[in-house]
Amino acid sequence: DMVIGADGGSPGASAEALGDREDESSSSSSRMDEGGGGTTTGSTVGMTSDAGDTSDGQDIGPAVVPEMDTGGGGWIVGNVRSRARRAYQAWVSRKQRVLNRVAEAEDADPEEARGWVPEQPELVAREVLAAVRRLYGEVVCNEGKVVQYHRMQENPVFEEYTVVARKLRATDPSRLSEPEKVAFFLNIYNALLLHAITALGQPSTILERMNLYSQACYEIGGLVYSLNDIEHGVLRRNRPSPAPFSREPFARDDPRLRSAVLTRDPRIHMALNCGANSCPALAAYESTHLDQQLDSAVSLFCGSEVVIHDDQPEVQLSMIFRWYQGDFGDGSVLDVLRWVAPHLPAGKKERLEEMLVHSEQNGGDIAVKYMRYDWSINDGRE
Repeated sequence: DMVIGADGGSPGASAEALGDREDESSSSSSRMDEGGGGTTTGSTVGMTSDAGDTSDGQDIGPAVVPEMDTGGGGWIVGNVRSRARRAYQAWVSRKQRVLNRVAEAEDADPEEARGWVPEQPELVAREVLAAVRRLYGEVVCNEGKVVQYHRMQENPVFEEYTVVARKLRATDPSRLSEPEKVAFFLNIYNALLLHAITALGQPSTILERMNLYSQACYEIGGLVYSLNDIEHGVLRRNRPSPAPFSREPFARDDPRLRSAVLTRDPRIHMALNCGANSCPALAAYESTHLDQQLDSAVSLFCGSEVVIHDDQPEVQLSMIFRWYQGDFGDGSVLDVLRWVAPHLPAGKKERLEEMLVHSEQNGGDIAVKYMRYDWSINDGRE
C-alpha cells in the first residue's frame, strides 16, 4: 500500500495511480484513456486534509504549454509541445470513425446526403431516450451490468436506434436546457459505446481501449464528438482526463464548448458505462426525472462499490473516486468520503459518519484503499 500522511494529501490521478496492474484487463485504459488501478493503493486521511483539485482548468505534466518568457526558452518548448499536440489531434481525427454516417457520400457532402432540415433538439432527445430504452430492453440484463452484444447485430431494434442516431447530425444540443443536455449526452455516450463495440469490435488491449474512446464518434449538429469529448469536454465541462499528460479536450474557440454543461455534477461518473465489469450500471436518463435517477445511480453504485470496515477506520472505494477525485467537493480524499456518505445504505452511512466525526473531533485517521477495477468486457451470452 501507499500511505499518505494525515494531511489528507492524495496522489490524485498520477501515473502511478493509473497504471499499477500488469494483467491485460486491468492495464486497459479507463473511460477516457486512464489506466487500471490496483487493489491496495491507499491513503490515510485526517481532518486537516487540504488536497486540492489538480486538474480543473490546468494542464497535467509535460503537456503544459508555458507562457513566453523574456529568454525565449519557455516559448520554444511551448511551441514544440503545441505543434506536437496539434499533430496528435490531426492523427486522431484521421482515425476517427463517425458511426452515424452510413455512406461515404455523406462524408463528402453531408447536407446533400442527409437532405434534412435542422431537427428540434428537444424532440430528438426524446426520440433518443425512447430508442435507448427499447435497445436496453433487448440486450441489457443483470440490472444494467451486462450487455449481450451478440444480440445487437442484425437486431431490428438496434437498426431502429441507428436511424435515430443519424438524426443527431442535424441536431444542435446547445439549444437544450441543462437537464435536457445532461440526460441527452448521458444517453448518447452509453449508446455510442454499445454501438462502437458492436461495429468496431470488443477492445482486448490497452491500445484498443484507448483507441475506442478517442476514435468512436457521432456527428452531432455538424460537429464530431468522440466518447472522450462527450465525457470530458461536455459532461465534465472541458476538464482534462485523469490520464497522464492530458489537456482540456476543447480549445477555447471550439464550437463544441457551446454544448458543454454549465455546472459539473460528479454524479455523472455513476451514470457513464465504458463497457467494463466494474463500470456503473446502464440506464436510460430522462430530463424530467434526472435528479432522482442520478441519485439512484449513485446509491446503487456506492452500495456495491464502497466497503466500510466495522472493526477499524478503513474504507475501500472504487477507483473511479480516485481517478476523478478532483470532481468531488474540494478534491481532497476527505471530501470524497463526505460526498459518498449520504449515498450509502443506512448501516454503512452511519459507520462512515462515525469515522468522519471521530476524525474531526479526535484527530484520528481514516485509511482509504481503492479496489481493483475489473476491465474485462461486460459481455453476457445466453
